[in-house]
Amino acid sequence: MRHALLVLTSTALAALAQEPFSGEIDLRNRFVMRDEYPVYRSIVNLSRGPRLFGIQGRYEGKDKISLTGNSIGDPNSMVRIDAKRSEVYEASFSYRTIAYFNNLPSYGNPLLAQGITTSQRFLDLSRRQFDFDLRLRPDSRVIPFFNVLRTSGGGHGITPFVGSGDEFPVPAQLHDSLTTVRGGVELRWTRWSGNVEQGWTDYTDQQTLDNTTRLQGNRADNIVLDRIQERYHAEGSGMFTRGVIQGHPLDNLSFTGHFIYSRPKMETSYSLDATGVFRDPNTLRPYTSLFESSFANASQPRTSGSWTTEYRPWKRWRARHTWVSDAYRISSSSPSTAVLTQPVDPARGILELRYHQSEEEVIGELGKHLTVRGGHRYIHSDADLPPANLTFPGSANPAQIRRNALLGGATLTLWSGRMQTNGSYEWSPGGKTYFRMGLLNYRKAHVLSRIRLSNQLRLTASQRELHNDNMGDKASNHITTVTAEWTPNATQRVTLVGGYAREYMISRATFANPATLQLQSAPFDDRLNHFNGYADIRIAKGAQWQAGGSLSHSEGSRPTRYYTPQSQLIVAANARVSAVVEWRWYRYRAIDEFRAHTVSAGVRIRLGAKSSN
Repeated sequence: MRHALLVLTSTALAALAQEPFSGEIDLRNRFVMRDEYPVYRSIVNLSRGPRLFGIQGRYEGKDKISLTGNSIGDPNSMVRIDAKRSEVYEASFSYRTIAYFNNLPSYGNPLLAQGITTSQRFLDLSRRQFDFDLRLRPDSRVIPFFNVLRTSGGGHGITPFVGSGDEFPVPAQLHDSLTTVRGGVELRWTRWSGNVEQGWTDYTDQQTLDNTTRLQGNRADNIVLDRIQERYHAEGSGMFTRGVIQGHPLDNLSFTGHFIYSRPKMETSYSLDATGVFRDPNTLRPYTSLFESSFANASQPRTSGSWTTEYRPWKRWRARHTWVSDAYRISSSSPSTAVLTQPVDPARGILELRYHQSEEEVIGELGKHLTVRGGHRYIHSDADLPPANLTFPGSANPAQIRRNALLGGATLTLWSGRMQTNGSYEWSPGGKTYFRMGLLNYRKAHVLSRIRLSNQLRLTASQRELHNDNMGDKASNHITTVTAEWTPNATQRVTLVGGYAREYMISRATFANPATLQLQSAPFDDRLNHFNGYADIRIAKGAQWQAGGSLSHSEGSRPTRYYTPQSQLIVAANARVSAVVEWRWYRYRAIDEFRAHTVSAGVRIRLGAKSSN
């Protein structure tokens, strides 16, 4: 994949290599010291070797073409090409690659008390995304458009197989893909605009578990897994229709509407063939083989939309109403056979959800310095779900959301706009919700202040709070941030940016112990301090030094330390070539830890008559 991206960027540069052209290439080689695995790969995942850190190009002739790319050869890379000819077309093409690796020890590992830190979930995946967008006659009133999005990924890992009341970590192969094609027309007039589009989407998902090595489960018993072959395959496709309209028929009246309808269909097949020493959880009788095969298909029609109306009865006051509605139904059938399992209940193949939200808000200006707002939000949702396999006393509540929330806020502006404070508050007395940790009886507040002490110095501070009480399960979150920016003009040599964040999370929840079915408490506390800073110093003519980094330190249920200082030196050899040297240090400590240094050295080369923007 790295070679493909290099070829793509080289081809684009060759196509642009004619006047008037400008561009810049940042080419370096990275050296990695003490890259300890697998924690280093899970957090940083930067490897050694030549890299195209950045590339920019711009051609301005009859057609305007721009090229942007970064981190080509690294886990997360991107190339984007934009082209435009006035009054004829606008086109963009982007290609992204993502390499995801995760093999971190888990605090939820049931064997952690025995000193076994090996994770039972491991993923090594790579993803690719292709996106092409074309708009014709972009400056006209009627604009046809066309878009293609293709994303796919795959790899291997380890995932637990759950059977006979135990879990077994088994090697897995994974693959998925999504293709979406859509086209339509955008309409623009003086007082209204809108678009209508028709699209088609296709989706596949596959997972395979295959193992012939004897595995012991998490429980201290004689249940073992000798061999397993498990196959899961799902694929679906469907059409969708989408429409958007915006307008202001009167000077004091405006509206926005959105509508989408889709009807995808999906087919799923599943097979399982396993041998070992198992036990039937209903009768406790032992058995040595497990076989299951099933096929299912589902239809998922969905209708959703929203409408917002804003009315200004007076110059300084306006009222806004927003309505959101979403409804979908999943109906499926599954002729299946299984050993030692109960027949499938046909009623379990239907799920219906209806969601409606109405929000009213009034916003007004009280003089030149103060703006206030207040409103109300009501959420009404019902879900018709299949009956649960297992229920606990007092847990058979209907799947509903009934929530009223009061909204309030204000904006204060002082010092001729140099200081502005925004505050918002939301409170709900409770009602009904789907999940035990969902919002029920909650309070939410946010205050954000910005002060411009001078044209070069700015301060920003914010405070966020959330308190939620759901039938005795309580959770709260507090986040405080302060940022200072000193960005002098070009005649000065120093730029400084720094910030601090303090976050405190607490949760007191209860759960049913699967072994005893007794309720137990699951407390969680996390206190995080995060510092970050950046300095840009122009040492002398043609030399620039940049330094900074971040420090994160958390205590509580998941104590973690993560430090990432870095420094970069840029020295110009002439008007077109600069030498670049960058150093970074990574220090991570939690259940496991790693230390690593990376050094990258190379050149930045400017092409064409002038440097690109």
